[in-house]
Amino acid sequence: MDKNCTKWSYATPTTGKEPQKENEIAMDTTALRLLGVEPKLGTNVTITYQAGNGTDTGIPQTDSFILVGYWEYDDLMPVHYINVSKAYVDKINEKCIAAGDEALDIDLNVMLPSKLNIREQMEKIDTDLGYDWNTRDQENSARIGVNWGLTASSVSSDIDFSLVAAILAFFLLIIFTGYLIIYNIFQISVTGDIRFYGLLKTIGTTPRQLRHIITQEALFLCIIGIPVGLLLGYGIGAVLTPIALETTSIIGTKAAISSSPLIFIGSAVFAIITVFLSCRKPGKMAAKVSPVEAAKYTEGMTGKKKKRHSRGAKVYQMAFANLGRNKKKTILVVVSLTLSVTLLNVLFSLVNGFDMDKYVDRSTCADFIVSSTDYFRYNTADEYIGADTIDEIKENTDETVSGSGYDLADISPMMWMETDQYSKLAENYLSGKELQEEISHYEQKGDSILVDVSIEGFDDGLFDKLTVVKGSLEPLSDPDSHAIAVAVSTDDYGNIVNLDNYPELGDTYTVNYQIGYDIDSRTGERADQQTTPEEYLEYHEEEAKEVEYSV
Repeated sequence: MDKNCTKWSYATPTTGKEPQKENEIAMDTTALRLLGVEPKLGTNVTITYQAGNGTDTGIPQTDSFILVGYWEYDDLMPVHYINVSKAYVDKINEKCIAAGDEALDIDLNVMLPSKLNIREQMEKIDTDLGYDWNTRDQENSARIGVNWGLTASSVSSDIDFSLVAAILAFFLLIIFTGYLIIYNIFQISVTGDIRFYGLLKTIGTTPRQLRHIITQEALFLCIIGIPVGLLLGYGIGAVLTPIALETTSIIGTKAAISSSPLIFIGSAVFAIITVFLSCRKPGKMAAKVSPVEAAKYTEGMTGKKKKRHSRGAKVYQMAFANLGRNKKKTILVVVSLTLSVTLLNVLFSLVNGFDMDKYVDRSTCADFIVSSTDYFRYNTADEYIGADTIDEIKENTDETVSGSGYDLADISPMMWMETDQYSKLAENYLSGKELQEEISHYEQKGDSILVDVSIEGFDDGLFDKLTVVKGSLEPLSDPDSHAIAVAVSTDDYGNIVNLDNYPELGDTYTVNYQIGYDIDSRTGERADQQTTPEEYLEYHEEEAKEVEYSV
């Protein structure tokens, strides 16, 4: 793997470096321990493998390498990566060709410029290169699969204009709030120095020069305030962000504070534009005032006479009278304060609007799940955790409610389902072409297809977590009833998706249980996956059994 592929495969050495010479190697610490090698740079590592494109065919090869890099293995990774140099790959490739074997396959990893419309981008690449993503066995077939972690980016293909309008309104609110605050500051400053500007006019200062003075004052404040504000903002964010994440339910989240120059440049430009827009009107006000008006200027002073009262002034009356001296200024100040509070409230709602508990509740009913790594990879498991492990967990856990789920080992349950019913259930997850393609690979009999079925058993702890939509779960307690309960899919708000497409109460279905496992060809007995050599493993299938269930 080159540097980019190593990075994208999460196989970058945390200690040491990537292989460069023919006899250098890098691998994870778990694989090293399985080989009986201590993770230490410079250690000799001997690898025996089949050199070729297949796992069971190829040229037997044994080579020794010098360990130049290693990293900690993640149990959720599907494989152990062993990284060698390009020089070594070229050597083995020439050896395979010389032996009459095919040249080694080369995987090309391409990072697209954007995560938006991933599938559409891949389809265009396939089309441009002359491939067809809707077939599997054709010469020009090139399958496409989009990682579920990127499916949210497909939202852009169906733009929600109300969402776009809300985002634009939010940014306009930020700009307008900043404008009003800075405008009020300069308005108050100009009003306080109005006599000073009048005196400047008396000695011959032109309106243009007065506006230039206001602009220079704004520029001087920007030179001091913007760098200080950016540094303080970055510093406070770097300190408070990890603390804020620790106090939220986002457990295990690592804070990555970006220091990209583009962020600082963009913030500075935004602040400068806002300041200069805000000081234009106060500058015009200072330029228009005459020396005589400036000398006798009193804010809010008018020629209207006020009626005098002998009962004395009250505090609230004085306050309201002061607000009424300059109604325009009062309105601007009130609007500025209101928008500032509104903006703070909106930001607070956005930051705290995501409830991790509600999000996780859609996927699991427990605080944690314990199983084999195959379970979390959605792979067929060769082994499961046993009762002893479960008892040990219970002894060391202060749980309130716990439960276990049971899957069928070495058994592949399948059932006949009407094609129309299967299509209705799968149309929310597959496109029309994908659905038709998937159906074409199933065994068909009349209007029905033979599909895989997931059958699980729950103990009482998990049964208490189930929400019954229709019917009752009591028949499941009777081992002779052959009753089943069908799990339904829900949307983000807990609403059932297409309930009418699911089986009705009382419907019966026949499930075929195909039992298969590996035997040791030397003894004919069931093989131990851990100790039996691979060449003696032989897959054995028993006669399928049929069981009729009632919903």
